[in-house]
Amino acid sequence: MPDAAADHRVRRRAGVALVAVLVLASAGYGSAQFQRGFRFGIRFAPPDLPDRSFTICRIMYQSVRREADGAGWQTDYPLGDNNLLVRLSELTKTRVSKDAGRQPNHWVVRLTDDAIFNCPYTVASDVGTMGLSSEEVLRLRMYLLKGGFLWVDDFWGNPAWAQWTQVMAQVMPGRPIEDVPLSDPIFRSQFVVKKVIQVPRYPLWV
Repeated sequence: MPDAAADHRVRRRAGVALVAVLVLASAGYGSAQFQRGFRFGIRFAPPDLPDRSFTICRIMYQSVRREADGAGWQTDYPLGDNNLLVRLSELTKTRVSKDAGRQPNHWVVRLTDDAIFNCPYTVASDVGTMGLSSEEVLRLRMYLLKGGFLWVDDFWGNPAWAQWTQVMAQVMPGRPIEDVPLSDPIFRSQFVVKKVIQVPRYPLWV
């Protein structure tokens, strides 16, 4: 019969071999995920979107200041993006892009990525912390002038508003932010909106 020491050495070698196999398998899986556009749980927009149905792209940016309870560009990501598309598909006849598992496709995009010009609708959260490089300013301006749409949300108070308006003054100089009047057709294109209300922050709305 083999002695205990020899048996221990065999088991130890087998354990090391198993760990090596698992590490290699994990590395291969991580590489495959990265190639498909995933990195650290982030799904980056590919150069060509999988179809022409509606989708959204969340803009990744650098925060230059902090807001209480804010998470920069990642605020409400990814559940907010997914929920927006699910509700859009339920409440309208808009065809929403979906993956093989029938889940909505939504992406993350940098302003320096050419993929942004394939995005029909971009989202930026917590923009009261946003800072853009000179290149990013030019790219966002180009995207908007080409007809791109940008939704921004989740920022509160005068300091956050001042930061955001400063960024937009660089992006679109000479074009101040203006409120859309209720007489605009956008308020009657899908639903009839008779009043624009200020939605308070949770948990202050209860």
